[in-house]
Amino acid sequence: MPERTDEFYIGYLPQAPPDHAARTRMAVLAALILAAGAALILVTGQGRFGTGAFEFGITKNFQGVVLERPYPMLLVEPDGGGGSFSSYLLVVYGKRGAADLV
Repeated sequence: MPERTDEFYIGYLPQAPPDHAARTRMAVLAALILAAGAALILVTGQGRFGTGAFEFGITKNFQGVVLERPYPMLLVEPDGGGGSFSSYLLVVYGKRGAADLV
């Protein structure tokens, strides 16, 4: 039977025992590979960005139902009726809630 050497890690020594250091390096490498793989899977599974546009200064009129709670918003029925309502949060200058106006 081969001789067994028990290595004991002591934190204040400048180096860890070789076997302990090798296992630690392998664990860190495995964790990095798993993290990179998870990031790659999440990125490839993410949908494309929408084609939204910022329309600063363009005024549009909407007609719908104003809800006060849980926060001020306007529910607008789609053109032609039917389907789900679109909801628009109501804000005042500075993008603060418009609860005082509702």
